[in-house]
Amino acid sequence: MCHNAQCVEWQGSSPPVAESLSRGLWSLGSGRLVGMGEKPPKLGIRPALAGDVDAIVGVHLAAALTGFADIFPPSAPKPTHEWLRPRWQELVADPDVATLVAEATDLLGCAVVRPEAEVPTQILLDRLYVRPDRWGKGIGSLLHEAAIEIAASRGDAINLWVLEANTRARGMYERRGWRLVPGWTLPNRQPGIIDVLYQRALADRCP
Repeated sequence: MCHNAQCVEWQGSSPPVAESLSRGLWSLGSGRLVGMGEKPPKLGIRPALAGDVDAIVGVHLAAALTGFADIFPPSAPKPTHEWLRPRWQELVADPDVATLVAEATDLLGCAVVRPEAEVPTQILLDRLYVRPDRWGKGIGSLLHEAAIEIAASRGDAINLWVLEANTRARGMYERRGWRLVPGWTLPNRQPGIIDVLYQRALADRCP
């Protein structure tokens, strides 16, 4: 699953992160934050740390190379760890960006909520990835819910970019209240492949 600037990912201002999320883990199925003094759940969402960057890049690479394999031609340049790492370092370090990770024993997914002046809501859900061997386990939904919680503290609606041909991701978002924004597309470096823009009202939370 993926969002904004996917043409770049394949080749490669708003308030700070919600304080409540920064204090603990978001517990799968509990709908509540688990304080740092409590026993961690089997799977939780927390803010990303600088030491998570390499694991995040690993999730990003695995998800992109698997999920986009049937969208981009074999000749298209593919992302590399070296290319992605500095971009994730910047996101994790930016105080205006909420970078989230899903973690159990290993880091299993990631998502970003960030300011973006070039979309109607000026808030973007970006880079939502789950490790392919954990697809279908509810991890993407948990990341989505945590991201929506943060975005709701920043505005009334949020946007995301998704590859037009990424039917798996588009179906997931549409089931959670996202709607296509007519006329908004993002060209890709690969001819014939575009991203389309979705928008969601933050008053209408969906699991």
